Amino acid sequence: MSDFIRWKEVDILAYLPFFIAKDMEFKAISDADSREHERIRLLLMELLKQDNIQTATYALDKWEEFVGIKPKNNSFKDRRNRVIAKLNTSNSSTKEYLETIANKFISDKSAEIITYNEKYMMDLSFTKDMCDNIDDLHSAIEEFKPAHIGYIVWEEQTVAQNLIITSLVGAQEETVIGMIKPLENIEIEHSIYYGNAVGIEEVTMIGG
Repeated sequence: MSDFIRWKEVDILAYLPFFIAKDMEFKAISDADSREHERIRLLLMELLKQDNIQTATYALDKWEEFVGIKPKNNSFKDRRNRVIAKLNTSNSSTKEYLETIANKFISDKSAEIITYNEKYMMDLSFTKDMCDNIDDLHSAIEEFKPAHIGYIVWEEQTVAQNLIITSLVGAQEETVIGMIKPLENIEIEHSIYYGNAVGIEEVTMIGG
């Protein structure tokens, strides 16, 4: 593609001897030709974009018709994702394949599928508020999952809990010396008292 078309603005005089531009009539004609060549160049570049589903815009309806998708009035990004998903379809819709389809609509690519074959069910989970278009996600899953499999969608939110325990310990020591008679039978009483103040704080952090 890089050899098919030039990528810089057209200027015919750039390919001619510089002194020719000093002729005002010839320069005017060359400038007019350059503008027309530039218009055609831009049209060709836009046409080439339509041949690639990643960059297609006004030709998306042709892509949707080609893969058999009913057009929806959504953004270019959503419409491209639906076409790409259809182009990538296979006869076997595996768990991994359905996760790939789902992640086309999930910004952080967190989509995960858990299957329950005995119940003919599956769970589709992803991070809360990360889905670009929940309706198109449902449509894509419905289109590519096996017809007999039901599913539940879960939006997950991270919850972190911290338990903070603080403690303040105080100690007091007391010694009592007493005498029954002077210089005889000295009696010593030694006591230690402890006090403890405990504070507990529970912190809950909720994040997407």
